[in-house]
Amino acid sequence: MKEARLSKGWTPEAAAKITKIKVDRLHEIERDDFSKLPGVAYTRGLVRVYARELGLDERRILDRLDQIVSMELGEGYVVAPPVEYLPQEVHYTQQVSTRRVGSYVIYAVLFVFGIATLSWVVKRGGDWIEKSKRNPVITTQVISDRTVAKAVPASAGVTVMPAKPVAPVAKAVKESEISEVKEEKPVDVKKEVKLQKLALYAREECWVSLRVTKEGETKLAFKDIIPAGETREFEGERFGIRLSVPAAIDIIYNDKNAGPYSDSRTPSDEFYIPHP
Repeated sequence: MKEARLSKGWTPEAAAKITKIKVDRLHEIERDDFSKLPGVAYTRGLVRVYARELGLDERRILDRLDQIVSMELGEGYVVAPPVEYLPQEVHYTQQVSTRRVGSYVIYAVLFVFGIATLSWVVKRGGDWIEKSKRNPVITTQVISDRTVAKAVPASAGVTVMPAKPVAPVAKAVKESEISEVKEEKPVDVKKEVKLQKLALYAREECWVSLRVTKEGETKLAFKDIIPAGETREFEGERFGIRLSVPAAIDIIYNDKNAGPYSDSRTPSDEFYIPHP
């Protein structure tokens, strides 16, 4: 596990900050010295976390740990198998709340009110139809230059008076003279965002994690070691950076060298360029 840590360029302090495990515990795990650890279950948890962060096979590392612990504790040591979760059947009892009963009452009142309103509308419509039958209205229709009177039959007892001729109404505007107005749809213009340039120059070997934001989407662009004397270049709208040794990296933003992020040699939290 020590070789895996060194291959990632992590110092013990950097590994402790990433795994949240004390440096002394990491040294004991790397030396296979489990005598000072509080218990087997606690030790297995620490080893599993450390192996996962190093990208190693957790099962193979834990099997090796079990072999070492069983040799130290003797044949009485048994690795407990994982406990499977057994789902329990849960029975729910439905209770009718007073709020639901009140909702039912409101719905019933609204239903009765709707029926009453519909009955009133139907009755008023019937009265209006009966009234129109008793008092018919004489209508006229213009056909060319003559007026033809329409009325109810003579048996209804209504006298029809001839109407005066009405001149035909000319069309005020020809259909061909009506201009067709087309609605123009707004053009969706995307705002162009200028990409910023970022270069990382390694004064000495350093592990770097870099996330780049483009068009509102952030992706992991680089997560590796930059050897001493080499430079890595990137483009984007914004950059999120984590460094194992902040003093080892010169940050060159838009061709301007701002020097190291800090003089610290402790792994940094993620910081952003440009600053929010």
